[in-house]
Amino acid sequence: MPLHTYRCKDCGHEVEVLVIGKRGVPEKCEKCSSKQLERKLGGFSVSGSASGKSRARSSGASVSPAPT
Repeated sequence: MPLHTYRCKDCGHEVEVLVIGKRGVPEKCEKCSSKQLERKLGGFSVSGSASGKSRARSSGASVSPAPT
C-alpha cells in the first residue's frame, strides 16, 4: 500500500496517510492548519539470512553485502 509521511514545515507535525493517485494527499496540517507540508522520503529495510547475503527492499534499491 502506498503510505506516505508528510511533515508540516511550520510546526513539525508528521502524519502518515494512504495515498491513491491524488486522493489522500493532505492539503493542510491537521494540527496548525498550515499549508506548508512536505512529503518525507521513505526508508528501506535490509534483511539478512544465515548465509550472510543481504537484500534491500523498497523503491527498487539494492545493497550488496560488504566484501569479507
